[in-house]
Amino acid sequence: MSIGLVAVTASGRAAAAALAAAWGDEARVYEGESAGDALRTAFGECSAVVSFLAVGATVRVLAP
Repeated sequence: MSIGLVAVTASGRAAAAALAAAWGDEARVYEGESAGDALRTAFGECSAVVSFLAVGATVRVLAP
């Protein structure tokens, strides 16, 4: 199982780094040109995604 971690703020990136350290090789932090690009890539490549974004923003990015 792979877990994608996506964050844009400093506190979100710190939380993502903490989870990545705790989960080891199962987790990968995604960064991209934009939060949307990183989130779409993580969603396509991983079994699960932890998004450190507002729920509305996450839904708008992933919704068809």
